Amino acid sequence: MANTFLTPEQIAAAAMGLLRRDIVLPATVSRTAEANFRAGSGATVNVRRPGTATARVYTDEMRNAGTPITVDEITETMLPIVLDTHIYSAVACTDEQLTLDIASFGAQVLEPQTSVVSESAENRLAQVLNGMPVEGTIDAANVHPAIIDARRRLNLANVPQGDRYLVVSADVEAAILTDADRRLVAYDGGGNASQQALREAIIGRLYGFTVLVSNALTPGTAVAYHRDAFTFALRAPVVPDGATFGQSVADRGVAMRWLRDYDAAFLRDRSIVSVFAGARVLDDNRAVKLALAGA
Repeated sequence: MANTFLTPEQIAAAAMGLLRRDIVLPATVSRTAEANFRAGSGATVNVRRPGTATARVYTDEMRNAGTPITVDEITETMLPIVLDTHIYSAVACTDEQLTLDIASFGAQVLEPQTSVVSESAENRLAQVLNGMPVEGTIDAANVHPAIIDARRRLNLANVPQGDRYLVVSADVEAAILTDADRRLVAYDGGGNASQQALREAIIGRLYGFTVLVSNALTPGTAVAYHRDAFTFALRAPVVPDGATFGQSVADRGVAMRWLRDYDAAFLRDRSIVSVFAGARVLDDNRAVKLALAGA
């Protein structure tokens, strides 16, 4: 299918920016495995799940009876995370388009490519969250009992109080914001400026959760979780020696590879953007999925 570009004469003075989804989910989950994906390590790395020990009591009666202490074993387990998805966008621009139609290659070609690749990378993580089984029902008229019950479940599982998130779809967000009692503590907008998308998606604090909205979630759902409930990894492919041009680019915190070459057989320039992505559940006890009644 041929590309369609507007010539400068067809573009209004006030250009419309890309409608782009905020990329927020990767900033809320564990990324510790990412550094282990390096040259020669393969497409799979193992994430260590700590083992547990047993506390026992040694009494005077046991000592007097000559009863020895009990020696227990700690067994750690390994969870594999695989870079199993190669996400790419490839666009070919003809000589005519490059010469007569395209005023800014970066704005008209590269930016749409990096945008769709970064959103698709976040979708790989969202698949994991969306695939969780629903464990609670949200009443749109009163969202609080379901959220409080999700907190109770995490507390009973000894999930740490810090780094807890409640990621909601747009319709669940609306139910929270229209709460007559206004129990949501508004977000003050502070924090690290490098995570602007995350800051803008956060709508407040509620029952110990940082509440944020993501359009990557299935409509009518929410997931309450600790950062270590999920893991996510990205890796930009290396620039091959045979490429005439290649470099790393980034979009909204997602690093990717950009290749550009000329296809002489068809008199066109090719632009290819790509990234490897992988995600999985680390500990399902650290997450509770909720859904609106009837969703």
